[in-house]
Amino acid sequence: MNKPGLPSRAGRDRRFLFGLLVLTSAAWLLREYFIAVTIVEMPIRGDIRQYVAYAWNMLHHGTFSHVWPGTGDPLPDNFRGPGYPAFLAGAMWLDARGWYQLALHAQAVLGALTATMTVLLARHWLPVAWAFVAGGLVAVWPHHIAATGALLTEVAFGFLLVSSLLLAAEASRRRSTAWAAACGVAFSAAALTSMVSLAFPLFAGLVFLRSRMPRAAALVVVLSLLGPAAWAIRDAGVATPEGPGRMTMNVVQGSWPQYHRAYASRNASPIARDIMREIDREERLLAANPRAGLGKIASRMSLDAGYFAYWYLLEKPFLLWDWDIRMGAGDVYFHVLRQSPLETNPTLHFAKRVLELLNPAVFLLSALASLVLVFGGLRKPGRFAPAAVLVAGFCVYVTAVHVVFQAEPRYSIPYRPMQMLMLATALAFLVRAMHRRRAP
Repeated sequence: MNKPGLPSRAGRDRRFLFGLLVLTSAAWLLREYFIAVTIVEMPIRGDIRQYVAYAWNMLHHGTFSHVWPGTGDPLPDNFRGPGYPAFLAGAMWLDARGWYQLALHAQAVLGALTATMTVLLARHWLPVAWAFVAGGLVAVWPHHIAATGALLTEVAFGFLLVSSLLLAAEASRRRSTAWAAACGVAFSAAALTSMVSLAFPLFAGLVFLRSRMPRAAALVVVLSLLGPAAWAIRDAGVATPEGPGRMTMNVVQGSWPQYHRAYASRNASPIARDIMREIDREERLLAANPRAGLGKIASRMSLDAGYFAYWYLLEKPFLLWDWDIRMGAGDVYFHVLRQSPLETNPTLHFAKRVLELLNPAVFLLSALASLVLVFGGLRKPGRFAPAAVLVAGFCVYVTAVHVVFQAEPRYSIPYRPMQMLMLATALAFLVRAMHRRRAP
């Protein structure tokens, strides 16, 4: 029986669902607003051109190839994964003429649902109010809104990642192998969209083992690898294109602190062109002779070992979570565009500026919360909710991966929901600590 003056469980559930509906609707409307009013100068360029070519060739030729339609035979290749091209191919299949807008609207839905699932994931360890803080930040975060207007992997990949972590949290709470199996399948789909997440299920499996759920651990790890393994078998039968692969390119590019600036000014600056040529030579050497390539990189770094230690240990982790996108138009945008509501709408522009100013604090608080939860949760199982440890571990994992390879703020867009969860966790802890200090 409820105490007088306290709402019933049914009443609390109704209010929670109503709040979730409002948050989801607001997130969706913000993204639709961005799509509706923004004018993109060149919507299909760079990486997008490859994704569109893959999708078109999958649909019309049954071949996974990034050869642009009409420019040659679509020979199969293995430069990218099939996840996002399959998403675009689905839009092309549903609407051959309006597929571009359909894909953008689908991304608006995925982005809104990502905010929804952030709240649901947060409820595994945070109070309702702080759960809505995390979901609300995802809903209004400028990078996440702007990413809706670009046909890149960020929105879809982020949706799959949050889905995977939510399924893992439910599997842990319910102690269910069925939910663990669903989690493994979701992680498999995520890895086919971006291989960055490939190894994280090993950490998830460790969390399940520490929670005394060995079958769930095995299911998550094995099922997460099925899709990537099948695609790897397919890739083994495909002729490797000339030149370095994406992993090789990312290792070399990520070892050059000057890379982003050199790339941006390569057509105007002789020094930038020289840097890009040297990067290209290192990429080709590493691809042809890994030992010699790594030796050359190590030799270059040894000329200023202190700076490169600083670059890898401090600069690159922050660079991943920084604000201005380097490989794109800058600020929160990949595309050169006009009439973005994040600039023309006074309220949204003010919110964007405030969040930009707060971004370093967001990085610091979320990083501290992640490290505390990972090391504390693994050291003493049961001290923290497994869902919180999983999200914290993911933040640490992706930061480490991008430190080894390439780090830039665009890549963090799929991971922002997890960062917002860690931020809300840190703030909840600080507020609770302040209340305890004030208590008599």
